[in-house]
Amino acid sequence: MKSLYGDKIRVCFSDTDSFLYHVETEDVYEDMHQYQDMYDTSDYPPEHFLHDIENKKVIGKFKDETSGTPISEFVGLRSKMYSFSFEGGEKHTAKGVTKTASRKLKHEMYKNCLFDKTVTRSEMNIIRSESHVLYSKTINKKIISSF
Repeated sequence: MKSLYGDKIRVCFSDTDSFLYHVETEDVYEDMHQYQDMYDTSDYPPEHFLHDIENKKVIGKFKDETSGTPISEFVGLRSKMYSFSFEGGEKHTAKGVTKTASRKLKHEMYKNCLFDKTVTRSEMNIIRSESHVLYSKTINKKIISSF
């Protein structure tokens, strides 16, 4: 990708199995069309000109998490704690947060943390084991913070 875009591409975040690029180009979809063999566009709407099932679920192919919808905003706070919004939705990740608590997360909370230094806390019910004895516990934990 660096050889294609040079200084006009930046990695916003990377994880073990994914990463997000910020690309400056005239038409990213036209660029993708030129190198369509590198992409899995099977989740694009069928009427989209890039829709193709040839690379569906092929390991090593780039996949668009938003199925052709441009990402309008990205907030990366720290490792495994990021959020992005796109037309019609948002996606967020917060490591160590239960699924129930993560459903309450909003992109705006990540922005508030970044710009206003706010910390978001939530009560979570968890199951723990000590000496093979299970018990449930309610904890109040930071779920969004930049530190």
